[in-house]
Amino acid sequence: MINRNFMAAAVAAIMWLLSMPNIALAYAIPYQVQEGDTLWGIAQGWRVTVEQIMKQNNFTFDIAYPGQVIQIPITAYKVGTGDTFYIISRKTGIPVDKLTAANPYIRPENLQLGQWLSLPVMAPATMPWGRKASEVIALAQKYLGTPYQWGARPWDTSRFDCSSFTQYVFGANYIQLRRVAAEQAQQGFFVGRDQLRKGDLMFFWNSDTRYNQDYSRVGHVGIYMGERKFIHAAGVRLGVVISSIDDPHYVQTYIMARRIIQ
Repeated sequence: MINRNFMAAAVAAIMWLLSMPNIALAYAIPYQVQEGDTLWGIAQGWRVTVEQIMKQNNFTFDIAYPGQVIQIPITAYKVGTGDTFYIISRKTGIPVDKLTAANPYIRPENLQLGQWLSLPVMAPATMPWGRKASEVIALAQKYLGTPYQWGARPWDTSRFDCSSFTQYVFGANYIQLRRVAAEQAQQGFFVGRDQLRKGDLMFFWNSDTRYNQDYSRVGHVGIYMGERKFIHAAGVRLGVVISSIDDPHYVQTYIMARRIIQ
C-alpha cells in the first residue's frame, strides 16, 4: 500500500507541474523514498514502470532505501505556446533525435497546442571515469569526521558504517552499491593492489571476519583516493577519516580491490 507521505509528495509535484501549462513537465522529479516504499509501489503511484525508474537512476537492482532521493521519470509532455521540438529538447534535456524517435507519427512542423508527446526515459549522462571518481571522492571528503555507527541506516548522513558510507557517496553519484561490504566486494571487477586508481573500492578483513571463507571474509571497505590514501568510515573512535594504504594494519588486513567506476 502506498503511504500518505508518498501520496502527498506525488500530488504536490503533479499539481505544481500542471499549474504551469506553458512550461515543460520536468524531465524527472526528485522523490525522497519513505519508510515502507518499494520501487513497485512508487512506480504505481507515479504511473511509470519499475524498469523506467531503474533506467532513470542507473540502477542495477530494484532496491531503494528510506531517505534516498531518486529521480522519477516524466514520460509525457503537453505542447505549449511557441514550442518546437528544439525548444522542448532544451526544456527536457532530451536530444531532438530521441524525441522524434519516440513520436514517429508526429511531424515536427505540425505540432499542435495542447498535444501530448511521449518522452523517452534516459539514463543519467555518462562522464569520463576520472571525473566521476573525483566527484565521488569530493562528496566523501565532505563527511570527514562524521561519527561511525555499526549497522547505520542506509542514506543516513549523520552517521555511517564503512559500507553505508561507500553506498551513499557512490549512490549520490548514480552508482548503485549493495548495502554490506561483502556484497559490494562482488560488484565491479577485480584489480590488483599495484593497479589501484582513484575511485576503486578497497576491501579488508577485521577481527570478526578474519577466518571466514570467500566473500564473507570481507569486513571493511574504503575508497581509494590516489597518492596511496583511502577514505573510509574507520570505526567508533575515528569516524570517517583518510588513511594510508601503507599503514601496517591495512597492509596486513587487505584482501582485494574492485573497480566500480569505469
